[in-house]
Amino acid sequence: MSNAEPRFDIDLPYGQAGEGTVAAFLRGRHEVKRKRRADLEFYFETEANNGRRGWDYSGLNVTEAHHIDFVIADTGIIVAFPTQTVAAAITAGLGRSVSETDGSCPTHGRLIGLADFVRWAQRRSSP
Repeated sequence: MSNAEPRFDIDLPYGQAGEGTVAAFLRGRHEVKRKRRADLEFYFETEANNGRRGWDYSGLNVTEAHHIDFVIADTGIIVAFPTQTVAAAITAGLGRSVSETDGSCPTHGRLIGLADFVRWAQRRSSP
């Protein structure tokens, strides 16, 4: 038996705050990516060398989206990241630098694991 004591009077405002977060999310602008791999690492592009003519800011550095959403392969699962929080995490050094060099538009960015991102965001939001 669990020691949990469900308290509707305490849980209701917490749940309603969550509903407000989802409502704001739905009103915001979204940039959608689709991952071919069903894993929990996410690539956030920061620079591109379009046509191999020199590096320019791209992706996270230029998006006007409030959220960057990833559709994970063919699972129907969508993971959404607040753009400002991702930018702060990358500035703080979260994840690892990676480059995609195939094709006519190489990119640089950061690969961040979902669990690492959640832990980082939790520490950042704790008093």
